[in-house]
Amino acid sequence: MYIWNAFAKLLECTRRGIQGAVSTVCGSSQRPRRRDSYPNVPDVNTLLQDTDERQQQHHRSLTSEYVDYGHSSRALHTCLFHTFTYYVVAVILFSFVVQDWNIVDSLYYATVLFTTIGYGDVVPTSDWSRVATMGLAFYGIIILGVFLGIYGGSLVDSHNQSIESHKKKINTDLVKNMESSSKATDADQKDQDDDEPSLFQDVLRVIVLETPIVSVVVLCGLVIGHFEGWGFIESLYWTVITGSTIGFGDDSPKVRGARIASIFFLPLAVGVVGEVLGRVAGVYLDRKQRMAEKTFLQQSLTLSDIKTMDANNDGSVDKAEFLSYMLVTLQRVEKEEIDSLLSLFDKLDVDNSGTLNREDLRHNLRNGLKIKGSTESSRRNTIP
Repeated sequence: MYIWNAFAKLLECTRRGIQGAVSTVCGSSQRPRRRDSYPNVPDVNTLLQDTDERQQQHHRSLTSEYVDYGHSSRALHTCLFHTFTYYVVAVILFSFVVQDWNIVDSLYYATVLFTTIGYGDVVPTSDWSRVATMGLAFYGIIILGVFLGIYGGSLVDSHNQSIESHKKKINTDLVKNMESSSKATDADQKDQDDDEPSLFQDVLRVIVLETPIVSVVVLCGLVIGHFEGWGFIESLYWTVITGSTIGFGDDSPKVRGARIASIFFLPLAVGVVGEVLGRVAGVYLDRKQRMAEKTFLQQSLTLSDIKTMDANNDGSVDKAEFLSYMLVTLQRVEKEEIDSLLSLFDKLDVDNSGTLNREDLRHNLRNGLKIKGSTESSRRNTIP
């Protein structure tokens, strides 16, 4: 036991690079040198520079581009993992346990199940298979349904760059209207109304933007319909009924090759068509929202508004207070989100100067070193 304890001490001291402690384990009476006498220990400025370089290399700084979970690689990896698990469980259950279907039918059945199409051409025939279907349905609809929405949204977003540009233009126009000291004249208001696109134009613009990705879905549906021997109208009908998850079941893939293709096509069709239909339906609400924002921002600023916006009660409203109030009022962000970000700023602003600088970063780094040093010291005292 004594030999083991001595060996453990030797390893611990060697890891810290303290020659004095090593000498103590070996029987030397030499006292350990102070930590600040070691030339290998970098100063705070060096640590600041190294930390900044490492954070920039790994994109961990606050100024790096923010990627939401739906568009991150982590979401893709999680989606692939759950999809693989779902299909493996489906094949095991319906091909080897509760049913004796072939693997293609099991995969096809699992796809029809989690996309909620429900053709009814392949159904469970025993109580145990029905129980397995219920469990698999909950897992597929809840878990894979979320990722199916993310998947469809990501595909459609790649064709919607002009929509974002249009929104930015609308926001810029609203801010310009707010800068005016008086309301627009009747003639100017009429010109602005003429520039505002109609509801039909908004819907038509969305349809035109989504035409490329929808065309891919329709083309795939026509190819599968060709394998089944359907005509053009019947194939198009099946594609629409499938993509909208109506799934009457009067037309469904019967040929083995068509079912294999449907395993990949059904999630694509449901994700894309569902996202496109949702965006077309949301055009009306978006239009009403823009009109409400436009009317709101054309109102005059009053003394009561200043009192309401004055968060720190200093009698005036700065840019930060104005921006926070307007973002919350226009429902762009929640007040809790603003408060959370301000709390983060106050935490980083160590000297309470109202700005973030190198001194704040240096102080935070020193506190981190002290905490780390205290932790290592406590661990060293617990070594047997």
